[in-house]
Amino acid sequence: MSTVELNAPRSLDASLLQATRAPVATVDAAWWKFLGRWSLFAAINGVVGWAIVLYVSAQGVSLAGERGDLNVAIAYPMLWRVAMVYETLAWLFIGGTVLTFAAIQFRARPILGVLVAAAAIGELFGSMGGYVRLHTVSDVAAQYASAGPDQQAALLQTYHQVALLASSLQSFGGLLTKLGLLMIGVATFLHIAGFPPWLAIGFVAQAVVGLTYETMSILGFNGPAVFLLTVAYVLAFRVWDIAMAGLFWRGAPGS
Repeated sequence: MSTVELNAPRSLDASLLQATRAPVATVDAAWWKFLGRWSLFAAINGVVGWAIVLYVSAQGVSLAGERGDLNVAIAYPMLWRVAMVYETLAWLFIGGTVLTFAAIQFRARPILGVLVAAAAIGELFGSMGGYVRLHTVSDVAAQYASAGPDQQAALLQTYHQVALLASSLQSFGGLLTKLGLLMIGVATFLHIAGFPPWLAIGFVAQAVVGLTYETMSILGFNGPAVFLLTVAYVLAFRVWDIAMAGLFWRGAPGS
């Protein structure tokens, strides 16, 4: 058999391999670009949400006591509704980010991709908690302002039940989110070439911080340390959104 005959099949195999890889690379690049744009919208949503929180705090409206954030819904009903819309969207934006990483991982590591996608289910629970607060707390606040003392006591009991339901939904959603962040951090650090290691480590650190304050809360620790860990955990989402919008706007890491 001649050299030409030996080389022809190899050349054909190489051509087929390159033809197969090209669409895969194109699909992956599309997912990274989507992540960059999605992160930009998530960052804008988060900044607006935090601006509302800071504005309400500056007005001296207290979130403490038995009425909690019902005070905000009473004092600023429209602003409360806007804040809850942004909170509901914030959970969905996180879910979209987690699902995007699941899609990127799925082609090479399908089991890992499915596990990461399963963690995104938690964002539905979180967004449901925000949606419940949006409608029910707003309705309670509207009635509370004009109710008598007996009616206010009954409405306050309703508020506490709604707050407990919303908190439970968001706590469960938050737990799945933290597990998803942990998997994403480890997977991007070990398996995605060119992915910024500081960002992967940041995902893992955020998950550890979140699991730490979750554990402390379950054990009954509710001091300043838990509050600071919670703030750090939530602010990390804004940092990652801004970073990913800049890093992946043009496509895959390093492109």
